[in-house]
This record gives sequence, C-alpha cells and structure tokens, in this order.
Amino acid sequence: MRAYDGGEFLGLRQLRAGTRTVEDQEAFRISPLHRYVRHPWYFLSLVIVWTRDMNAAMLLSAIVITAYFVVGSRLEERKLIAYHGERYRRYMEKVAGLVPLPWKVLSPEEARELLAET
Repeated sequence: MRAYDGGEFLGLRQLRAGTRTVEDQEAFRISPLHRYVRHPWYFLSLVIVWTRDMNAAMLLSAIVITAYFVVGSRLEERKLIAYHGERYRRYMEKVAGLVPLPWKVLSPEEARELLAET
C-alpha cells in the first residue's frame, strides 16, 4: 500500500489542492509487487474472490467481479499509457497484467532502469 498515494487515489489530494484536471498526479513507480504483476490489488482481490466457498450466487458474483477487473485493468492501462507513454508500454511487455507469470518478472535492476528513464 505504501507504493500508492492513497490521497490521490481517493481524490482527497486533488480536493485539497483544488486540482480539476484528469492527468495522473503521481510519478511512475514500481513497487516490489509491481515487478510480478501490473495490477497487484486486482490480483489479490481475485485470489480472495475465487478461493471462497462457491454456490451459484458466489460463482456468478466471481465471474462478474473478474470481468469488471479485466475491463477495468484495460481501461486503466490506456490511461497509464497516455500518462507515461513508451516507458509504460515497455513495462507492460515485461510484466504480466492480472495474474503473475513466472517468465514475465521484472528484476530489481530492470525496475531501476525503467524508473530512471525520462
């Protein structure tokens, strides 16, 4: 959670500052979890959703929540590409989206190199 600006996420920082733009207020960051998956909160939420006891209602809810995260992550990535450009595209090539994949992991050195880019 330390890798996120909670005030920016909730809109509190923009409210206090009187910011009325939609541009990303945060710099490009890569937390330790972001080296393994681009959307760690979505992934961890999916783990919770899919590891619960299932009945028909829970299954339907899990499917809808999963679809929401898939669509939401795609929309969020469009926004992040617009904000961070080619650097984010390179990050996307190297790190899995919603589910960690062993062959798509960013080393600490690669993370530092991406963060050092302008």
